[in-house]
Amino acid sequence: MSVFAKTSPHVLDPAAFALHLGLHFVNKYSHITKAFIDIIQLKWTRIQVGGKEHKWSFVRDGDEKGLVECAVDSTDGPDAVKATLKCGLKDLLGEC
Repeated sequence: MSVFAKTSPHVLDPAAFALHLGLHFVNKYSHITKAFIDIIQLKWTRIQVGGKEHKWSFVRDGDEKGLVECAVDSTDGPDAVKATLKCGLKDLLGEC
């Protein structure tokens, strides 16, 4: 899937990417009529080295997770594709 992620214009939007990926499967492969995509988004921050952000080194920054569940259904045909999308947060902690 890394090639798909690299070429998708929606890779920075988890909900749009999940829908794009699900549609890709049901539209490209005739034997697939349902696709279920789950995405967990974690927070990463660039590591500071010498006061500057390092180009490719990161550290997990918090326990919160963005969650996306997408189901794409083309059992009624390619002109009647249906999708459901659920988005939410998990393990988000804050002070009140």
